[in-house]
Amino acid sequence: MMNASRSYLVAQIQSATPGGLIVLLYDGLLRFAQEAEEKLASKDPTTVKLAAEAVQRATDILTELASSLREDQNPELCANLSQLYSFFTTELSRALHTRDAAIITSLLPLITQLRDTWQEAEGLAYQRTDAAATG
Repeated sequence: MMNASRSYLVAQIQSATPGGLIVLLYDGLLRFAQEAEEKLASKDPTTVKLAAEAVQRATDILTELASSLREDQNPELCANLSQLYSFFTTELSRALHTRDAAIITSLLPLITQLRDTWQEAEGLAYQRTDAAATG
């Protein structure tokens, strides 16, 4: 039996627009990056495995974000985002390897800014679609 938060997440995903799915992916990326940061910052050697799992989940999301890029729509933007996703992946791995939470701490504002930009773009796209449907 699914718990309530999992049911809610499934409903969110099933009803999300493509842009909304990107925002949900960024939400997950932030959550797992913050979890990895927290585990590494604790300096408790028993949490390294949990940090590694969180880094892996964040890396999986970055792979999904990279694979969703549509170069036919905007090649320059896609190239920039692809490089950024690669950078995030490298830095997350470096943070885990060196057990340095500060590396992840420095990434969080960048990830948050990207997430917020996607959310704003999704809101604007929704407004345009809604206006076109009613007008």
